[in-house]
Amino acid sequence: MTGGTVNLNTDIAVQDLDFNTTLNGTGTLTVSNVMNWFAGGSINGNGLNSLVIPAGATLNLVNSGTVFFTSRTLDNGGTVSWSGAGGMQ
Repeated sequence: MTGGTVNLNTDIAVQDLDFNTTLNGTGTLTVSNVMNWFAGGSINGNGLNSLVIPAGATLNLVNSGTVFFTSRTLDNGGTVSWSGAGGMQ
């Protein structure tokens, strides 16, 4: 996903995801293999939903700039890899 806004209002599971957009909504997103989260991407929620990285999966934060994570829980059972000088807010 690149650009625009995605409103996720139901739980969804995907195998792989390249992410550089805005994700809003009440649903939980589960990525079962690899998620590449690029600078400028924003994941927002209502405080009750999650981004789930299960055992055996990988979240790559590829940050030349800032990524935004607001009112959502990161449920990490896998691996998180951070590269670049960008931050997280």
